[in-house]
Amino acid sequence: MHHRLVPPAGPRAIARALLFASFTLLAPNFAPRASATVQAVSIDPAAPTLCDSVRLIVGGYLPAPCYTIRGFRVGAPEPLPTMGPIPTYRIRALVRAEEPDPATQPNCVTVIEPYRLARELGRLPFGNYWVEAREYLYPFPADSASSPIDSSLVRFDFFVGPDSCRAGAGCALFGFAEAGTGIEPRVGCTARTLPGGRACFDVTLANDTPVGAFQTAVAIPTGGGAFVADFPNLIVPVEVTATPRAAGFQVAWARDETRTKIVLYSTTGAVLQPGRGPVLHLCYDVKEGTPEGSYSIGFGPTLVSTPVGDVIPLCPTFAEIQGRLCVGEGGCDLNGDGVGNIRDILRLVRCVLQDSSDFCPDSVRAHADCNGDDHVDVRDIVCCVRKTLLSDAGWGPFSPVASGFSSDLSAVRFEGPVEPVSSDAARATVAIDRGPSFGGVQFMLDAGTAARVERVSFDDPSRLSSFDWQPLADGRARVMIYNLGPTVETTGDASGSPSTSLATARVFVTLRRNTFATDEGYLALDTVRGATNTGDVLSFAGGVYQTPLPTAYPPAAPAILPARPNPFISDTEISYSLPSAASVSVRVFDVRGRLVRTLQDGPSDAGVQRLRWDGRDDMGRTASVGIYFVRFDAGNTLQTQRILRLR
Repeated sequence: MHHRLVPPAGPRAIARALLFASFTLLAPNFAPRASATVQAVSIDPAAPTLCDSVRLIVGGYLPAPCYTIRGFRVGAPEPLPTMGPIPTYRIRALVRAEEPDPATQPNCVTVIEPYRLARELGRLPFGNYWVEAREYLYPFPADSASSPIDSSLVRFDFFVGPDSCRAGAGCALFGFAEAGTGIEPRVGCTARTLPGGRACFDVTLANDTPVGAFQTAVAIPTGGGAFVADFPNLIVPVEVTATPRAAGFQVAWARDETRTKIVLYSTTGAVLQPGRGPVLHLCYDVKEGTPEGSYSIGFGPTLVSTPVGDVIPLCPTFAEIQGRLCVGEGGCDLNGDGVGNIRDILRLVRCVLQDSSDFCPDSVRAHADCNGDDHVDVRDIVCCVRKTLLSDAGWGPFSPVASGFSSDLSAVRFEGPVEPVSSDAARATVAIDRGPSFGGVQFMLDAGTAARVERVSFDDPSRLSSFDWQPLADGRARVMIYNLGPTVETTGDASGSPSTSLATARVFVTLRRNTFATDEGYLALDTVRGATNTGDVLSFAGGVYQTPLPTAYPPAAPAILPARPNPFISDTEISYSLPSAASVSVRVFDVRGRLVRTLQDGPSDAGVQRLRWDGRDDMGRTASVGIYFVRFDAGNTLQTQRILRLR
């Protein structure tokens, strides 16, 4: 049984529909190309609050009616380790499709077969949500050992607003966002500019009760190598305005050394209704001579008022509210496209090795001296590789495969499954098939919240490529591989004919499983970008860019898992993991050490077990707002977790 979805009417969808329709008309028995195509994600309602039950909807296409959807799984919201006051969660949706049985359906007519899948998520905690919907296409017959032959990915984000169905003063949350987008970056720069340029960003407000006015201060403290005495004259505020959400309000502001003091008020009775979004737009002039680097943006003393003058408290946070103002290119931009990436590294390698006007004209040489010693040599290659790996600018979202197929034989793919090597570690292999024009590749390794990339190594039988990688604080890692010279290895095949392709290189990835992960997750190759030997764009001839993580690891010690949600209002889920059956005690204590609730005291089966605390004590009375401690006792394991109950 297939779930149907009316295809979206965008230009790409229309073009794809016409293409498939032409195949159907001209060749009714044409064998469909094996492809996985998830296209859209949405939620209902479109702007949910804590009061709403949320429904997730995933839509896409199958190549033909004889293809089958074998499974649809949606994971529970996973908290992400974001720096900011608003909690962020990731929801992963997985669609599993299967090719037809060639024995029973040898002639499968190519007709687009839309599908629409839905899953009830229920009420979700307050915060930002990032949805990743992936479709894997498996060959027939598929079993647990089968590897997908194609995959596709769609990302979608939404926000669950404050609780509008109950009365109360509530609280307010401030944050920083990219100008005009409302997006609060998980990592990287809130705003970027060059010395002598202008940097702009927005201040956001999330409030669950009407706001009549507020005052705050935005501070950019000294840092990035600037002298303390000169800093206030290097990054200077020039504009503070109200955004459309704050229509009817007036803004007064003044500069005070490294702080910008701001008051938002109304003389006409305007009110900021409950919601979330930008309320202020700020711009700074970054003067010539400002040292390149990353400058933190923070809030000073802040006061929020209701329309009648009552104070609205700031919401409790688990991390400092902070943005980043980045000054500089963020990499070695030799080709002038605004970012430093693998294409620029290849141009720099040619510039160093050949030092001719063809490969190293003045326009390139001007940006090639990374270490500033007036020479372009191998030290600048190392400098630019490190600078590119550490910068966010060259790692933005882009398509891993260009339209159509390249005549080049280069491809990037996972080789074999991810294999567990211990109770909390696994190993994956990424193969890089290098064609005649291969010059280099860069990509991101991302295991979500299920695991962290702990170590990356490289094996190149041809010894013609160099390798470097950079771990990130959130558990991901950036990888860069590039040819050391313009010469392409020539080898003979079984017939004696020469081959102009390099031998396959391999990247070995060691992953450390998150102790608190409750879902097996996946490992993805994100932001894949290639370069030819001359630094031009290299498109890859397909590849496998996602692979599931192991579903089972060797036994580990018992452990309590993070409560979800935490903080919570009405109830929270408390889970634990056992490698084998054991007697378990789970109790909730208050800050004075008094027993509030016994959730479990007795035998438990192996695996992940979930308990729910409804905020009541053992007598059925509602517990007061505040901090509580969950004590988990299983065998020789004794662990404690802090949880916070809000009103």
